[in-house]
Amino acid sequence: MSDPLVVAHPLPPGPAVQHPVKLWSTLPRPGNERCERSPAWISDVFSLPEGTMAESSTNSFGSPLPVFRVKDVDASIAHYLNALGFKLRWRAGDGFACVAREECSIFLTNDNQSQPRMWVWIGVQDVRRLHRHYAASGAKIRNPPENFEWALEMQVEDLDGNVLRIGSDPEKDKPLGIWRDADGIRWRDLGNQRYERVD
Repeated sequence: MSDPLVVAHPLPPGPAVQHPVKLWSTLPRPGNERCERSPAWISDVFSLPEGTMAESSTNSFGSPLPVFRVKDVDASIAHYLNALGFKLRWRAGDGFACVAREECSIFLTNDNQSQPRMWVWIGVQDVRRLHRHYAASGAKIRNPPENFEWALEMQVEDLDGNVLRIGSDPEKDKPLGIWRDADGIRWRDLGNQRYERVD
């Protein structure tokens, strides 16, 4: 039997030096007293290329909102409200709606926007507690909470195959877990962005 497939795979979202939950807490934004302690690489990531002129400060970007394509907007709204704990923020006709939970908002549409089976990453405080709630509410857990270098993360799938990657701080001194990719293939996290296929 041949050796198991081991690959170097850039699965973690963002630079390997810091996972998204910690990154978000250090990014400069209004009201964040920790801005002065942002990692040095942030200035490299967000700096403009040499010779590029910065746009006027009158345009400040807000948080991005994912646009999920769905077959049935009514059914999707009901699923996000009843199974995932979101609220309906607003609706525009039969084909477009915005659902939200705290600071997280998602657009749902049956219009020709976006692509099927989109993914979004959402940071929370306690993913294990949320997993217990979702398991009881009938949410489709695509991958249960698993420990990774960047976060303790689970994957939740909506009615149309859109995936919510939901994570909180990683569990220190705990083994790394198994990642499920977009094709459903599972990969064991070996650390240092190396993964071993397990099925």
